[in-house]
Amino acid sequence: MNNSILIFEKNSSFNLKKHKNICIKNGVIQITIRNKDLNNQVITSIVRYINYIQNRFSGTSIPIRFILDNVVLTDKLSYILFECIIESLMTVYHRKVEVFFNLQKKIITEGISSSPLLLLGGNKNKSIIEKNKEFKEKFKFDHYKKHFRRVIRYEDYQSTDGLCKIYDEVAYFQKSFNINYDCVEDISEVIVELIGNAIEHSKSDCLIDFDIATNYRYVSGEPVCGINIAIISFSNTLLGDGISEKIKNLKSSKSINDRYAKVISANNNHYKYFDENYDSIDFNNISTFQHRISGSEKKMDGGGMGLTKLIKSIEDKATDHTCYVLSGDRIILFEPEYLEYDEDGWIGFNESNDYFYSKPSNQVLQRSNFYMPGTAYNLNFVMKVNNDEQ
Repeated sequence: MNNSILIFEKNSSFNLKKHKNICIKNGVIQITIRNKDLNNQVITSIVRYINYIQNRFSGTSIPIRFILDNVVLTDKLSYILFECIIESLMTVYHRKVEVFFNLQKKIITEGISSSPLLLLGGNKNKSIIEKNKEFKEKFKFDHYKKHFRRVIRYEDYQSTDGLCKIYDEVAYFQKSFNINYDCVEDISEVIVELIGNAIEHSKSDCLIDFDIATNYRYVSGEPVCGINIAIISFSNTLLGDGISEKIKNLKSSKSINDRYAKVISANNNHYKYFDENYDSIDFNNISTFQHRISGSEKKMDGGGMGLTKLIKSIEDKATDHTCYVLSGDRIILFEPEYLEYDEDGWIGFNESNDYFYSKPSNQVLQRSNFYMPGTAYNLNFVMKVNNDEQ
C-alpha cells in the first residue's frame, strides 16, 4: 500500500534492541508472539521487532518468520494492521515472510478465515516466493463468500464514479446475507463516505476490508451475524490536521464563515480543559465530525454529521458494537449515547451534548500504543438477522 513504510518510520522512536522473542533458526529470523490479545500493543511490539531487524540485518535478505501462538483476536483492525505490516515488509523492504498462527476469536468474525495471512503458512508444496506472491495478490483484492476486500488506489478513484462503483459492490456483497434490509444502505453509505474522506484528505491509497459472520447466536440465544469493517489509509496527514491548519488560517482572515467562527470560539473555550489527557489534537479530531465543517483545503462546507449519524443509526439497531477511529496515537470511540447532535448540528461527544463549553467524555477519548500514520476505522456490529429468512 502507498505510504505503508510510515508504519515503521513513525514508530521508530522505540529503543532498538534485541528481544527474547527474536532468534535465528535455520537461516530464518523468527519472531514469536505468545499468549497475548492481538491488539495495538502487540502491533507496536511487532513494529519494534522489525525496526530492530532492519537496523541489525539491513544488508541481508534473511527471511522472517512470525509465529503467533494462541493469540486472541480482539478486533478486526488489529489483524488487518498486521497484514499491512507484512505487505510492507515484502514490497518496501523486499523481505520474504512466513506466518504461522493459532488464533482464538473473541469477536464474531469470518474475515480471518479468508485472510491472506493464511497463504503464508505451512503448505510444503509451495515455495516462500510463491506464497508471498499469492499474499500480495490477495492483499489487494478478494471477494470470496463472506469476505470483501479492495485496495483502492488514489490515482484510480478520484472521481465520483469510482466511489459509486464501490457503493454498488459493497451493497451487492451484503445482499446474499440475511441482514436487516434498512441497515444495508446505511453500512454502504458509511463505507463510501470513509473511503471518500481518505482519498480526499490523505491523497493516498485506501484499504477496505469487510466480512460478514453468520450462523452465530448471541448470549441471549437469538440468531445474529457479525458485521466487521476496517478502513485504513496511510499518510503523513492525520485526522484533525486539516481542521487545525484551517483554524490557524481563518484566525487571521478578515472574512470568516459563521460556523468556522464558532469552531474558533469553541477552541478558545477548550483551552482551559487541556491537560495530559485532552489537548488541541483531540479537539481538532472531534471538530472534523461537526456538521458543515471540513478539513479540506478546498471545502468550506462539509463535515461528518452524516457519518456519525449513520454510525449511531446502525449501533442503535445492533445487539452489540465496537466502533472507533485511530489516527496518530489518538482514538475516538463512537458510543451512541455521545453521538447526539443539537438542533444546529454540533456534537460534543459528552453527556451534556455541548461542543462549545464542555470537553469530550473520558469514555470517548483514548491513547494508543501504536502510532497510526494516517487514519484507520474499526466498525464492528453484532446484528439480529431477519426472522423471515431463518
